[in-house]
Amino acid sequence: MFDLRDLFQWERFITPSIIKIFYWLAVGISTLAGLSGMISGLTMMAVHPLVGIFYILASLIGVLIGVILPFTPLAPALGLVPLPGAYFVFLGGVTLTYLVLVEVVKRRLMRQLLGRGPATPTTTSVTPVS
Repeated sequence: MFDLRDLFQWERFITPSIIKIFYWLAVGISTLAGLSGMISGLTMMAVHPLVGIFYILASLIGVLIGVILPFTPLAPALGLVPLPGAYFVFLGGVTLTYLVLVEVVKRRLMRQLLGRGPATPTTTSVTPVS
C-alpha cells in the first residue's frame, strides 16, 4: 500500500550515492554563491554601506549554514553525512583559483576597455613631411 511518508524517503527514489554527489555540488555552489555575494556586498558598500554590510553578512551566514549543517544533530534526520576534510581542502583550492582567474580576466578587460597598459595596441604618430 502507498503511504504518504514514502514521498519523503529519498532512499526509495534516488540512491544515496547520487544524493551525496548532489549535496557535494550544492556545498560547492553555495560556497561560490556566497563568495559572489560577498564580492557584490563589497561593491554595494560604495553605494550604500549598510546594505553592503547586510549583503556580506547574509552571504556568509548562508555559506556557514551549508557547510555546518551536516555536523549538527539535525543531519541524520535530513540524511546528510559530514564531508571529508579533503573535500574542503579541494573546495578552498577551487575557490582560490576562481578568485585569481576572475582578477586576471578583470584586469585584462579593464586594460582593453580603458586603454591602459600593454593590452592595447601601441600607435605611433606620423608627422607629415612638407
